[in-house]
Amino acid sequence: LEEPTSGVYAIFTCQNLNRVLPTIQSRCQVIQLLPVSQKSLKEELKRDDILEDDINILSELFTSYDECQKYIESDIFEKLKLEVYHFLDDLYFHRDNLIIKTHLLKDFKEKENIQLFLNMLVLALRDLFHVKHSMNLTYPSFLSLYKRINDSDENIINKIDLILNTEYLLSTNANVMLLMDSMMFRI
Repeated sequence: LEEPTSGVYAIFTCQNLNRVLPTIQSRCQVIQLLPVSQKSLKEELKRDDILEDDINILSELFTSYDECQKYIESDIFEKLKLEVYHFLDDLYFHRDNLIIKTHLLKDFKEKENIQLFLNMLVLALRDLFHVKHSMNLTYPSFLSLYKRINDSDENIINKIDLILNTEYLLSTNANVMLLMDSMMFRI
């Protein structure tokens, strides 16, 4: 960057320009590439004849069609979506089942899949809040379950916070089994 030889072009990429030192920024031409908008991504997914729930979930969690395609083509996504439904049902109506929910680790051993489950669960809990305030749902097919659940906004927010914290700790190489057990106990 100090004194490049003629004809040499360097391309630097970053996700957060604020983390690049001002002295480096001053020597670069900054071109911001924005991710595909959520609306555009939804339209692209609709062309593949995907269920409304799946379109909503994928467009909330991912920023590109390629990222979504990885899950569209696998059965993991469907299994995780079903796990989210059962988890909510157990959380509010069959609390004793939560202790055995760590079977998730047997079926979805990769941290990436557990993180995806936690993020999908956050979206479902956010839907609980949305139902109470007549807002659009990410999981419209879960509406009958949501209508049976009676929980305060504060409790929903606390649960979301706990899950987001668990997801964060999962990315810091914490013991997955202990972390999930802890979350199940505290939720």
